[in-house]
Amino acid sequence: MLSLAYALFFCALGPLVSLAAASSHHHAHNKLHHRQEHNLHGARDTAIDDAYALVNASLPAIAAANKLKLQQPRFNTYQFPPAGNASSYGRSNTTVPVIGRRGHLMANGSSTSTGSVPPFAANSNTTSRDYIVSPELAKAARVVAEGTTNKPAGADYTDRAARLKAEHWGQTSPASGDNATSVSDGVEARAAAASSSFWMANMAMNGVAPYAAAANYKVWRNVMDYGAKGDGKTDDTVAINKAITDGGRCGQTCGSSTATPAVIYFPSGTYLVSDTLIMYYNTQFLGDPTARPTLLAAASFVGYAVVLTDVYIDGANGAEWYIPQSNFLRSVRNFVIDITNAPANNYVCGIHWQVAQGTDLQNIDFYMKDGTTQQGLYMENGSGGFMTDLYFQGGNFGAYLGNQQFTARNLIFSGCLTSIQVFWDWAWLLQGLTIIGDNTKNGPSVGITIVDGAGGSAGSTGQGVGSMIITDCVFYFVDTAIKTTLVADNSSSFLLQNSLFVQAPVAVYDTGAAKTLLAGSSTGNVQVASWGFGNIVSGTSGTSVFQNGNAITAPVRPASLLPVGSGNWFTRSAPTYADASIPATAIVNVKTKGAAGDGATDDTAALNQALAAAANASQIVFFPYGVYVVTDTLHIPLGSRIVGQAWSTIAGRGARFQDATNPRAVVQVGRAGDAGTVEISDMLFSVIGPTAGAVVVEWNVHEDTNSSAKGSAAMWNSHIRVGGNVGSSLQAATCPMSTSGTPKPACVAASLLFHLTPAASAYIENFWVWTADHDLDIASQDMINVYTGRGVLIESQGPTWLWGSASEHSVLYQYQFSRASNLFCSMLQTESPYFQPSPGAPAPFVPGMFPDDPTFADCALPIAANSRCALAWPVRILDSTDIFVYSAGLYSWFQSYAKNCEIGNNCQDGAMDIQRSENVWIYNLCTKAIVNMVTPLGTAVTMGRLNQNGFLASILGWLEGATTIVGDRFAGWSVFASGSLVGLGLSSACEAALYQTVKCDDSARNLLAADAYLGSTGNKTLTGLVCEAVCEASIAYVRQSVAAACAVTPHLPGTNVPFVSVVDRLWSNWNQTCFVDPTTGTNCNDVIAAFPAAADIAALPVADLCSYCYTQKLKLMEASAYSGAYDNTSFAARYAYVASHCSLTGVGNFNGTASAVTGTTPVDVTAPVCVSGKHYTVASGDTCDSIAVANAASSATLFAINPVLRDCSKELTVGAVLCLPQTCDTLWTVQPDDTCQSIGNATGNSMDTLVAYNTMLNRNCSNLQPAPASEPSWGATLCVSSPGGAYAGVAASNTSTDGNGGRGNGYAPPYTQPIKPPTGATVAKGTNATLCAAWYVYDATLLCAQICLTNDISIRVLTLANPSLHVPTCDADLVRGTAYCVRPLSEVELTASSALPSSSTASLTSTSTSATTSKTPSNTPNPISTDGKCGTASSKNATCQGSTFGNCCGPSGTCGSTPAFCSGRLGCQPTFGECKPISKDGTCGAASSVDALCLYSSFGDCCGASGKCGTTTAFCNTDEGCQSNYGTCVARVSTDGKCGNASSVDATCLGSTFGNCCGSSGTCGSTPAFCYGRLGCQAKYGNCVPISTDGKCGSASSVGAMCLYSAFGDCCSAAGTCGTTSAACYLSNGCQATYGTCLAK
Repeated sequence: MLSLAYALFFCALGPLVSLAAASSHHHAHNKLHHRQEHNLHGARDTAIDDAYALVNASLPAIAAANKLKLQQPRFNTYQFPPAGNASSYGRSNTTVPVIGRRGHLMANGSSTSTGSVPPFAANSNTTSRDYIVSPELAKAARVVAEGTTNKPAGADYTDRAARLKAEHWGQTSPASGDNATSVSDGVEARAAAASSSFWMANMAMNGVAPYAAAANYKVWRNVMDYGAKGDGKTDDTVAINKAITDGGRCGQTCGSSTATPAVIYFPSGTYLVSDTLIMYYNTQFLGDPTARPTLLAAASFVGYAVVLTDVYIDGANGAEWYIPQSNFLRSVRNFVIDITNAPANNYVCGIHWQVAQGTDLQNIDFYMKDGTTQQGLYMENGSGGFMTDLYFQGGNFGAYLGNQQFTARNLIFSGCLTSIQVFWDWAWLLQGLTIIGDNTKNGPSVGITIVDGAGGSAGSTGQGVGSMIITDCVFYFVDTAIKTTLVADNSSSFLLQNSLFVQAPVAVYDTGAAKTLLAGSSTGNVQVASWGFGNIVSGTSGTSVFQNGNAITAPVRPASLLPVGSGNWFTRSAPTYADASIPATAIVNVKTKGAAGDGATDDTAALNQALAAAANASQIVFFPYGVYVVTDTLHIPLGSRIVGQAWSTIAGRGARFQDATNPRAVVQVGRAGDAGTVEISDMLFSVIGPTAGAVVVEWNVHEDTNSSAKGSAAMWNSHIRVGGNVGSSLQAATCPMSTSGTPKPACVAASLLFHLTPAASAYIENFWVWTADHDLDIASQDMINVYTGRGVLIESQGPTWLWGSASEHSVLYQYQFSRASNLFCSMLQTESPYFQPSPGAPAPFVPGMFPDDPTFADCALPIAANSRCALAWPVRILDSTDIFVYSAGLYSWFQSYAKNCEIGNNCQDGAMDIQRSENVWIYNLCTKAIVNMVTPLGTAVTMGRLNQNGFLASILGWLEGATTIVGDRFAGWSVFASGSLVGLGLSSACEAALYQTVKCDDSARNLLAADAYLGSTGNKTLTGLVCEAVCEASIAYVRQSVAAACAVTPHLPGTNVPFVSVVDRLWSNWNQTCFVDPTTGTNCNDVIAAFPAAADIAALPVADLCSYCYTQKLKLMEASAYSGAYDNTSFAARYAYVASHCSLTGVGNFNGTASAVTGTTPVDVTAPVCVSGKHYTVASGDTCDSIAVANAASSATLFAINPVLRDCSKELTVGAVLCLPQTCDTLWTVQPDDTCQSIGNATGNSMDTLVAYNTMLNRNCSNLQPAPASEPSWGATLCVSSPGGAYAGVAASNTSTDGNGGRGNGYAPPYTQPIKPPTGATVAKGTNATLCAAWYVYDATLLCAQICLTNDISIRVLTLANPSLHVPTCDADLVRGTAYCVRPLSEVELTASSALPSSSTASLTSTSTSATTSKTPSNTPNPISTDGKCGTASSKNATCQGSTFGNCCGPSGTCGSTPAFCSGRLGCQPTFGECKPISKDGTCGAASSVDALCLYSSFGDCCGASGKCGTTTAFCNTDEGCQSNYGTCVARVSTDGKCGNASSVDATCLGSTFGNCCGSSGTCGSTPAFCYGRLGCQAKYGNCVPISTDGKCGSASSVGAMCLYSAFGDCCSAAGTCGTTSAACYLSNGCQATYGTCLAK
């Protein structure tokens, strides 16, 4: 080691540097000559000569070491550093050479003495990669730099760069801001800097680092304030390094630090450097974006990299100042790095980038001299990361890359001998590359070289290239576009997609086999849709098949995720707001608005006020560095544009964020429903613990729907960090590493880190979400236990982009996509918590606070027996569509901090959980130490060990869910529709819990409101669907989560109905429906139904009476608070009888005990004897039908509510006492040819209404007809008008919610007086305001089911009282601001009954006068309109029915026949004419049994001639028979070439002379640009042609398919086949341009 005095002396000149590099053998080219003006006399002349001599003598040694650094790179190591000093890991006693130390290496290169530090001979063939630049050499290099002319690269570089960026980046990236003129001296440079228009340079820099030790610590450092000149002549190395190190920042012995961030600002100028600039930890290099500064490496440059992000420690065997995998928080932006003057053969590079997450490179040009060993970017190790908008010109390598995972986009390479060489990785994505090879020297040009495979032979665990995606790229004029090695038994996963090769002879070349894998073209273009090699998983087996260089199936990319007019994935670079029109005065500095940012002061009010004012004034908000504490939610309003500095921090603190049962947003971006612009850059979001209830960021804003504003809701280079930093109260001292399994409450830090809500969308780039695993602010970086519940939750319907994101160490999951769609992800990276399974997930959190939380209920075994199960899911995809994952690295390293499992690759069971999702495309999935790579629900897993690829397991593509639903289960349904509870004052967690999907068959939904005896369904298939185990688990989970999440707001607003009672009723009813005989497994209700007929319970055989099924049934009913909606007294008596005769104990108050779910005590229920209050004793000769008819009731309901009735087709037990159903006015006797649909047509009822009126009918009416002999029959008498007691709402109590003792069906009690409608509200059409005792004004927060629930009214009574509402379309019928009656007087029943349409069928009977006397219902019609007016708009309340104007009364009170008049959704008035429902089955008009409309249907808005709904011309064109009375029609064929919205007459292209396809721009044509759906073809206004799926095209294809973007090639040959060869693609060979790409030979 160097002595302390020597080290201090060197530090005065510049930091000690142990560099990593490569070299050359051509030493003579490196010799320097000083300028004549320095040829002075005397000592000065000798000193300068000595400097030149020392530099010249040293350069060959540096070249030798630098070359070794390139040839022998150091990889990551994966083990803990020793306690006490993380940065000293790997130290040995070996001392590295010092280059240029006088007495060891003289100017002539000879060694004159010996010592402990070995000399580095000038012509050494050394084996050492490391060296130290001596202080003498560093000083000499500066002297030589200033004595040598160092010219910046000229116009051949700058002009070419500007032209290529304009051509290939367009408007997606910021202007380069090139510094085109050389600044002559320091005075002029400072003047130029002072005149900069960059707003940030002119702001008051008042940021504060509250935890920095140094007094007056500076965050913002202008290098000119430290002596830099920027004149291109003065050596600025020492000045810049002084700016970097000032203030006791984090260097060699530090490891890492969050306390001392710095922005090193470079005004415009040319900064000459002769040695390396070392970026300390937590540093941003920021150039002026309006005129980018140049870092100019001198001809005497004696380092390896101009910018260095890590330093190899002397004698430490590769250990560095900062561990590469945790070398966080670095940024370099807005520079030109010019190394054209640097020694040509010393392998000098522009940036040595050894970084991890939270880092970025942006808007940088790298200039290198042709024919040299220079390289722009060298990445040796690390775990990144993101880079964008980089330009490389000249040199040997543009970028030499090795890092675990990275996202790189928008890179241009021009004239590099090899543009990119990748020598190791796990998972990389390269997007938007432009590689131009027409200007290379010293050999043929290569676009991308992928070195070897992932270890080569099978079973290898070497660290080579694991996987790579290259997409949306263009290769121009390169001799070989891509070089790689294909090893079939253990290959890298390689995907090339949507890329173009222009005059590139070889597209992909296998260097191992020395053969071309994919041909290019020397003279033409080759478009590659999707090609690659690696393991592909498709089908349902879970197993992979190796693709040996084949076409790979590619998705049809949704237009919403693409730029307008392009097939590339959409991208958008971070704004700098560097436009000259934005002065500093237009920027709001939050510190001038009262915010302190000192890590202690509560800044909530000041920040909320500043943000609101700025958004209102369209001002940009600047957060100077600081830690801004908020004690309540910080609201970022719509319209905000926010810029931070060195990751300015917003930290939530205090009691409002501490309740995990009531999560609360720390930062809320927009409000629910907001759409427009929000832009956030360079911010960090955090907490000060404990904050168990914190939702760190809640994002509610959706992008502007204007296509030109795509990506307007966006965030760049911003991160979430929880714990591990000074000031967080979540460091090693408080939250040390522990395997006890007992979390410390003080260390529970967040419920959810990032939530993208259902109505939101976002463009997010470079986003690191990190729960700290170690303490960043102590040198030993000790492991810590900090607990956050969930990582990233995305519910967005899109479009959403995640470019370069990572989520690490949350307890339940890292990423979860729930009911999401239109989501693109590049390089998802995760790590599981190191402490799990001590405790195992979900501890210490309770699932259910957020949608679809995993319960880990399947991890039932003790941890010791199943230690791999209860670990956080890396990724979950649930009920989602159109999900595109392009690279994912999912890693699990530990079990309770032990690494043994990593060796066996079995630390945890699952990586990706996929349930009921489709159009899911996953490419380049890489996992570490995870047993199952993908776990789709119900189908085979994809195992890691079968796809081991070097150090990781990897597959090229998991495509099981690409074209079909994968992980299928019940689609499920929600108790409350999403969004229906907004504005009711619920906590976000409670609201989310109530929206959760109940994963049961739709038939189980009936259990929500079932109030009859729950006997056998009579249908084993139906019982099986309802009683699925997944349904049971889902109900239990939803119930648990509602109980926990809604503890603060337990009741429905304005009622005494507990939220949890809704699910309790469902759970209780499910239990009563689905319990089974433990000995036979038979459903107990079926067992009971098979009991012999008995007059009463006493007549049952003892074996039946005391059987498990019968006693358990009564126990379940006794335990439920919800079986009291029907005959409690008789069942209580039965239970008492059974208990006494079968020796049962524990008989309590029937229905008065706790709910069937443990822990809930619903409101006590005292039920009536029988809902109708009437009983009937069976007499001899009675049948179910005779009793029903005699008592004006439904035999189906009679059977359902009387368990004593075993089978209505058999003799009834004389003397049995029956509860009679409520009466109905009109009965129907089922005939042999009847169906529910035919009965409904004859009686004016829907099938849903019939099912509601007749309890025993199942939801499909499949049990309408008499049952077979093997199953019980319910009879043949139906109610076809409303029975009084058919209750369909949900209530926890039998007492009315209005306190007046309602009848349990929604009617007001007898003698209740009507009340007037609310002031200012419009009464619903047809609602009788004189017959209503309570009102509800619809405000779009509740749907019909919730209105019923809240107001304790059945859906039947609600629709009777409000004729404008119809059961099948009730939600769509609701009109905002309209008052609906929710407590009608009983007279409404009579009024509604009188409106039943007449029928002549003998099956229809009325019970008004006699149960058997036929009657035609009376109806007093309104007069028919004679003036086209109807309803209240007509002086006579006229009806449109039968008028000459049309049968429908529209919302304005006029008659018509189109959907504008007839659609209930648009306000059709059913009281004054016909209203037509929206199609539920895709049929319309006469083809529909209900004369349905297509408008607003899910099948399309147009009703075609065949009576089916659709969206294509075949449905929508009037010429094709489109029915305008039932939907939208297009009437005109284009005569001007315009179509759709671009046409003034909404014209179609079909049949036009311009072509049959309507393109995305609204013009007609016939080529793929117009006809291809992927490019925006509008099917409504013409033909759209599909992609070929069988290799056939044009007339040879049965569907006229196109080849463009097909897996077979983009060209359609004369023979009608897709391909890529000249035979297919050349016009001269008959290529068909209408169906693909064609080339001129």
